[in-house]
Amino acid sequence: MAKKKTAQFTDSDFVVKAVEPTEPQAEREVALSPALGSGFVIEDVAIPKRSGRKPSNIYPINQLEAGSEQSFLVPSSPEEIQKITTRIRTFAYRNDFNVILRTEENGVRVWRKK
Repeated sequence: MAKKKTAQFTDSDFVVKAVEPTEPQAEREVALSPALGSGFVIEDVAIPKRSGRKPSNIYPINQLEAGSEQSFLVPSSPEEIQKITTRIRTFAYRNDFNVILRTEENGVRVWRKK
């Protein structure tokens, strides 16, 4: 079997251009990656809010009182119960709801937990 050749890099293989810092850049720190030799600028920037679509209220979980006996039934066939429960749990998780799910003959019943 022939040995595989691996690339050998030295520090002289990577060139980092020095740039005169302008006034706003003077306060920034530059972190250099030793393996790549590239420069990254570390900045304090607030995380912007998502500008995508808002989550739709597919299920009326927000209309249920938390901890009450209120519930709703999502009708489904026995073959689709697993898909429906996964969809409801994902929706509840993404929208910060705690739910209890129980399967019934004709669908999935949903309660909102405290």
